[in-house]
Formats: sequence, structure tokens, C-alpha cells
Amino acid sequence: MLKSTLFNGVALVLIGLIVGCEEKLTCPDDSNDLGGFSVNLLGVDDLQIESATKDSMRKGADYLQLLIKLGPSVDIRVNWYNGRSSENPSAFASVNLNSIEYENDFAIKGVVDFWGEAMKGKTAKDVKKILIHEILHVIAFNPKILHCIGLMEKDKKYWLENKNVGEFYLHLHHRIDLIDQQLYYVPMDPEGVHWAEDTQLWDIMDPTYSGGIASGSTGKLLEEVGYEVELPYSQVPDQSKIESSRNYCRANEDSCFYTNTMPNN
Repeated sequence: MLKSTLFNGVALVLIGLIVGCEEKLTCPDDSNDLGGFSVNLLGVDDLQIESATKDSMRKGADYLQLLIKLGPSVDIRVNWYNGRSSENPSAFASVNLNSIEYENDFAIKGVVDFWGEAMKGKTAKDVKKILIHEILHVIAFNPKILHCIGLMEKDKKYWLENKNVGEFYLHLHHRIDLIDQQLYYVPMDPEGVHWAEDTQLWDIMDPTYSGGIASGSTGKLLEEVGYEVELPYSQVPDQSKIESSRNYCRANEDSCFYTNTMPNN
């Protein structure tokens, strides 16, 4: 069965949601054994698109190489189709989970498809952000990998139960009480492949695609996958978006936090 999710034109094609996944990733004990991380973009030079668009794709790869210092390199085949996705006609880009190849629990190959008709009017900066977002789906934000580090369904919602990620998220929202109770749950979107809408508006893995950078939550998640991460210090989260998310969560606690008072806990 084919499922897909579309958020402001960014689609992730979900095929074989949680297949062949162990309960936990078996990552190397010493990250120094991983080697320097790189994103190898394949096919970009051959695309029939503007040079500025190709340069933006390369800048997207460069950004991820600043973010991830150590880890297995990943090959990303980039396609640019003139039409629209048959699965989601409004999608700017998509990743088919069946295109991802794994080695030692890390994604080492994937394919990102851009849809030219839907991309009309998008800037070179948009292309960079979309490609970063989609590559993060390949290497971390997909059901197979997330399931291995704590993705679960509780009370008809997806949550990531993970101490490293959860502590960071709860500190951002000033919920030390939940840290004290060891309720390290981070809300995910209805498909379990992005942060829950409105809860981390500044982050590039927000489902509404409002965020422009990989913030601490995404960095902590990548660490749990097994990468060594260094957040680019030159980019600071949008403080107005942080406050907007805090206000949202103050008004919608059950959407943002898993507490002992919630049903079926």
C-alpha cells in the first residue's frame, strides 16, 4: 500500500514503513571510527536547469557537511522532472523510501525527486532548503530510522520517546517538570516523519516548512542515529518562531507534551 504525506509542497513517499528494523540501532561505540561525513550529489551536473539552481543544491549539501562532522557518507541521486508528482501534484520534491539503501544501520544512498511544474516561482534559496529537508528524510527522518530510536504511537498520536532529544525539546518549552518525571516525549506529525506542526516552527523539519535551519532538536536526533554533529553557530533560531511555538504549546498542552494525566498512560 502506498501512502504519502504533503506539507506545503514537500512530499515523502512512504512505502514499507517499518521494514527490517531492529529495536535499536547498533552504531559504533567510537564515532571517530566513522570517518568524515559527506553528501555526494549525483546527477546534478546533468540536470537541465539553471546554474544558480544547481549551485543552491550544492550549498545544501555543504550545509549538511557543516552540520554533520562524522558519519558514513551518503550518495544522493537528484532528479528534476518537468511535470508534477503523480502521487501529490503540489509536491515540490519527494523521497521514495524504497530508494534508500542502508549499511550498518546508516542510510548510504537515496534519491530526491524535484517536480519542476510545482517548483515554478521558487527561489534558489528555496531549492537549498528543500534539498536539505529531503536529505534529512533520507538519513534520519524516515519511519525505519525513527522507529529504531524511539518512535511510537500513543493515544493515536506519534511521539519520539528519547531522552537526548526529549530533554532538549522540554528545556526549550520550559517543562522541567516533565524532565523530572522522565517523560521524554517529543510530538511528531501524523505520519511520524516531521516534528509536530507548530511545536518547533524554527526548525527545518517542521512540517509546514517554515523553518530554515537544523536546530538543536534535529541535531540531537542525528546524534541518536549515530552521527557526530556540530550545529552551525552562524545560524541562530528565529526567536519569534520559538516564542510562537511556546505560546502554541501553552494553549495546546496535549498536542505538545505527554503527561501522566493523559488517557491510557
